[in-house]
Amino acid sequence: MAERLHTSNTSTCPIDLSYVLRIPWNSSDCQSYHPPANQTDNTNTPCCQAILSLFGIGLAQHLRKTTLFQLPNLNTSVSCLEGFQEKLTSLSLPGNLVPLCLDPMQFVSTRNICANIETSQDWITKLGNSTPLDSGCSPDLTDLTSCDACVAAGFKVQSMLLLNDGNITHATDCFYFTILYAAGIVNEFGPESDGAASCIFGLSLNSQVGSTNEGDSALVFGLTGASVAVLIMLCFLGMYFWWDKRWRKKRVGGSSSGFGFDLDEQGSRPRLRPNTALLVTDWAWSFVKTGKTQEALDRYLLKDDDSVNSNPKAIMERFVQVGILCAHVMVALRPTILEALKMLEGDIEVPLIPDRPVPLGHPSFHSGGNTFSISPALSGPKLQTGDMLR
Repeated sequence: MAERLHTSNTSTCPIDLSYVLRIPWNSSDCQSYHPPANQTDNTNTPCCQAILSLFGIGLAQHLRKTTLFQLPNLNTSVSCLEGFQEKLTSLSLPGNLVPLCLDPMQFVSTRNICANIETSQDWITKLGNSTPLDSGCSPDLTDLTSCDACVAAGFKVQSMLLLNDGNITHATDCFYFTILYAAGIVNEFGPESDGAASCIFGLSLNSQVGSTNEGDSALVFGLTGASVAVLIMLCFLGMYFWWDKRWRKKRVGGSSSGFGFDLDEQGSRPRLRPNTALLVTDWAWSFVKTGKTQEALDRYLLKDDDSVNSNPKAIMERFVQVGILCAHVMVALRPTILEALKMLEGDIEVPLIPDRPVPLGHPSFHSGGNTFSISPALSGPKLQTGDMLR
């Protein structure tokens, strides 16, 4: 791939790559980047994900300007990636990032990418003049609520594209097209805006240096005052509950519950569920995709000498796979209830489970696919997050 990137060509890149120097993206993952040893595919590393998302902003600008989702030919793609690497090098980043992370062929336009779509007019022909993206992704996406709505709209439109395409293997590419259309055509502020860069493409942005003004100062002091007020209220609330607890103990006279345990004591014990944002489906999928499904099962379910069941371990593993498929983040890939029952009963085979793509923007929710990422803002409580469009 590195040789292909340095092939001589006379094509000029149609993308203005100066945005690479303007966007305050966090390049820490790419400083002194070295790909993992004995790994040929580097696309899922944090640095390569950031590089792909950053180049995706240029593709979205190209879509807005020319109506083309991809670049017209290989020479043009090579020219753009060479210019892209020059911009990265000027930021004091390694000179081999693009050859390590990106393949020029993946950005060349063909009709075999997603639903025979090459232009924005093809998109309208397939999906109509209005899609959920038009209402969900047009406002300022720095707002958490707006970003969450854009994420949800992105998955709906991806499912619509897959229904038109009919080929599940194009799921990731259709997701890319959804991202490019949302940022390049729909969003009113454009793909270079902070909202589009962080929410749709999932780039981690640095805080702006020297941007503090009177409005910022007022906000800081306001938030500080509010925090102090909340802290004082919590102190008063804690004192109230402490006093109330002592008053109740005196009133009860020290008697304990008739079931032999104290409710206050039980309420203070640690819960079995760990304090983690990891979803059980993602946890189980991490074992299944590496061929270690049995690691997701309780040890009591792994006995192969059960006289009633011929192969309980295989049955339990099939149950886990069906459960993951039914909870897949891409709705179009989920089986119907009847299909799920047939899979559980062994009447039909469980199909190959596609990897879970990163939803429009969440860095901690990276999938095995070559995707843009989801907004870090969405890793908190949902209004949800994780990695919209990425």
